[in-house]
Amino acid sequence: MAVKYLYLDDDSQQKVGQIARSLTIAGKIEVEYRPVSLFTSQVEQLLAPEKAFDGLLLDLRLDQEPRENGQKAEYTATTLAQFLRTKVYDQEAGIKDFPIVLCSQQSKIKMYEADLSSHDLFDYKFPKEDVEERAEEISGKMVALVEGYRSIADAQGDWSAILAYDMAQLDLRMFSRFTTRTTPIATHEYARHILKELLSPTSELIREPILAARLGLTTDEGSWPRLRDEVFGAARYQGAFGQSWARWWQPEVNRIFESMCGTPLPSLDAAERVAAIVEHTGISGLVAAEPIALNHSTWYWTICEAYQVPLDPAEGFRLAGSEPTIWQEYDYISLKALLEQLHTTELHRQLHPDEVLRFESIRENYA
Repeated sequence: MAVKYLYLDDDSQQKVGQIARSLTIAGKIEVEYRPVSLFTSQVEQLLAPEKAFDGLLLDLRLDQEPRENGQKAEYTATTLAQFLRTKVYDQEAGIKDFPIVLCSQQSKIKMYEADLSSHDLFDYKFPKEDVEERAEEISGKMVALVEGYRSIADAQGDWSAILAYDMAQLDLRMFSRFTTRTTPIATHEYARHILKELLSPTSELIREPILAARLGLTTDEGSWPRLRDEVFGAARYQGAFGQSWARWWQPEVNRIFESMCGTPLPSLDAAERVAAIVEHTGISGLVAAEPIALNHSTWYWTICEAYQVPLDPAEGFRLAGSEPTIWQEYDYISLKALLEQLHTTELHRQLHPDEVLRFESIRENYA
């Protein structure tokens, strides 16, 4: 049965109806546009016992365009989302938690990103300008959010069930804020922790380009899909949101490699890792990745975020962002990409403050 999202926007259906139609996929997801109402009326509609939707899609500014009666809504998406998130804890209201997604113009998304206080309210965000080219990807993530919320609710706080992985094999500090809390915890808090703390940064769960890098390869290799799926498929994350946030468990990658090749993965350079894989799998056409220009090491363990290719962290430069927790890792950029200023022009990020002096001293050699 298709999941259903309500799409609230202060623009007319004539202007934004195409977004709802583009995101709708028969049998998988239905996105229904509705014009905004005044706050009290809107909340009553959303919290009605007979409400028939699984998720909410919101434009950021719901208070700019007048409604048919000439009045403007007196609230924004952040105001509405905050109210709904808080209302979930009202046991008398009996509200079932659901994902809230932000869809707005790129300029407004940037405004939202600058407001750190609102970052915990939305499960996912995307610019309206991206819908035409990324509709299938975005719809897939919206479906995954609904299904993930359901699996989290069904697990009733069991992290092993939520992640489909034995939490005893992980650093238990990942879950300390949940295991030490005595009050009820809403589904959206579990969802936020998974999406923001486990799936988004590099942690025990890694993205496909980093998986390839740690195996000494790039994802452009012709035999890469076979190696990824047939040999390391057992390491694929199967927990909440996993069908649209593709990740792999690093501990399982290590286990599979060492069991197959007889030596720990980090103890080999790229050429040695690839040679061992070819020898023990018989998969041909795998060639170790070459270092990025201006780099030399093939002891890859991360990627250059600008080029999405393997990089030895010792030769990379950390990017600024939220400081990683004990179980997370920094994002890196290569010297070549840094000299080309791709961190600002492509990634829209800054160099980590602790890397600035190091880069300045090196940059003089390439003036």
